[in-house]
Amino acid sequence: MQLVETARQRSEMLVQQLRSAQLDYTNTKKAAYRAACAASEARQKAVRDRRSSGGNLKELPETNSKWWRSRTIRDRG
Repeated sequence: MQLVETARQRSEMLVQQLRSAQLDYTNTKKAAYRAACAASEARQKAVRDRRSSGGNLKELPETNSKWWRSRTIRDRG
C-alpha cells in the first residue's frame, strides 16, 4: 500500500510541475510577442523620425561587431 501512495504523490508532483512549466511557457510566449511588437514599433518610429528630419539624422551603425571594432580602432588612431 505504501508503494501505491508514493506513486500517487509522485504523480501529483509531476502534474504540478507540468502545469508550472505550461504557465511559464505561456508567459514567456506573451513576453516575446510584446517584445517583438515593441521592437517593431521602435523601428517604425525611427523610420518616421528619419523621414521627418529630412535625412539630417546620422545613420544608425549596424550591430555588426566587426564594424564597431574597426570604428573604435579608427577613432583611437
